[in-house]
Amino acid sequence: MDHRFSINKLVGRNRDERDGSQKRESRKARIFDEESPVCTIGNRTNCYDPDSIKKAFHPLGIYSKCFGLFPCYDFSFVENLSDGNVRMIHILDYCYSVLIFLVLTGGGLLCHVYKPNHLRREETKLGGENIDYYAKLALIYCTIFAGVQSLFIFPMKWNQVVNFVRLFSNVDKILRFDGRDEERWFAKKVILYLTGCLVFTLASNLILFILDGSGVSTCFSDFLMPPLMTLALMALIIPTGLAVFFLNAVRLRMMHFNRKMTTLLTPLTPSCFICISFQDYGKELDEMKLDRKPEQFAEDLEKMRILHCEIATLGKSISCIFGTHLVRDFLYSLVGLVMYTYFLIYIQDEGDFTWIMYAGQNAFILLKLLVLACFAQLICCEGSILRASLQRVSLRRLDESSCLQIQVFLGAVGNLPVISAAGFFNLDRALMTSILGAITTYFIILLQFKVGGGLQKITEGSA
Repeated sequence: MDHRFSINKLVGRNRDERDGSQKRESRKARIFDEESPVCTIGNRTNCYDPDSIKKAFHPLGIYSKCFGLFPCYDFSFVENLSDGNVRMIHILDYCYSVLIFLVLTGGGLLCHVYKPNHLRREETKLGGENIDYYAKLALIYCTIFAGVQSLFIFPMKWNQVVNFVRLFSNVDKILRFDGRDEERWFAKKVILYLTGCLVFTLASNLILFILDGSGVSTCFSDFLMPPLMTLALMALIIPTGLAVFFLNAVRLRMMHFNRKMTTLLTPLTPSCFICISFQDYGKELDEMKLDRKPEQFAEDLEKMRILHCEIATLGKSISCIFGTHLVRDFLYSLVGLVMYTYFLIYIQDEGDFTWIMYAGQNAFILLKLLVLACFAQLICCEGSILRASLQRVSLRRLDESSCLQIQVFLGAVGNLPVISAAGFFNLDRALMTSILGAITTYFIILLQFKVGGGLQKITEGSA
């Protein structure tokens, strides 16, 4: 008798805790209430905004547009647009993108013909056999070439990105998701990171080409290189910032989807915190009743399964839209890490503070790769959480139709969502581990060569 009373007491306590957590979750998320009003001018606090993703993406789109990467994006500053006006604005936007492309390409060719005095000084060292000169020249060419490629390819995908944002809005209408606070704050973080890259790159190139303090006279190409290098680097990393924003958007929707699934499956999921022994495990479900009929429960499961496929499509679309760019950015990041690590170790001038620039560039590259890998890995983690929730459902308390939906759902989420770069490699933490391992090995090898070269010079001097 006491044993049964303790179980009933635990069941009542667990029911109260679940009701309280659901109330807190509904106040926090604003996603499950089908009766929530759509936002208006007079009601912007407790309302549902189906276009929150568009408003969160807006500053990133304008930021990209400033660098010629996102033509034909925003027409909110023009009223009563006609077809002729839209066509004219399209032409002006593309002209602006082509102008930036020509500036970057022409400036790179001009600096190749009239080399900056900074590079000429490196070329004259050691009778023209200085490896530092060729390393710096290769890094400059790679940066400008990667920026030119990005300016040539990515503006053609602006229509795909706009349709991608609309797909998010359509999914949000079904999911009843309003992420205006989280997504806008994250967009500000992305813009802050991009602005930090812009300021640091411009300042470091000004120090390198103009304010190096070497006493060498500067020419016009020395003044042209800092803005060119900055423009090329920004054209390369801005699409990566957009990819990170959309990865976070998919992660947020999967989190809210899992919360909705938890609310749906809680009456059918036994808890190990309630039972006293193995015989009592799951008995609390006998006294819990579903708030919907079996056929309604099976229909809701089917809708959630189809909605999960829509969210998985969002992740696959990131691979399709940004895949080739991520490959290009990854290759440039490897080249940059190798070159900047080499410059860090083989700085020959005493009192040279350019190592701060090289260390900072390495830090920006590693942070970018780490953020990409972590957010892609978080999406996989959310997929594993959903699969675990479905596996813990008590099937004997369901009818045949609901059991079939659970089994089909488990088959659909059997393979965890994978974000890839055009199929060449997957974005996950294992990628970051391999990069760090390769860079560490390369760093140790360079140190050994430098120590060996120093010992050889000491031996030759003593002889």
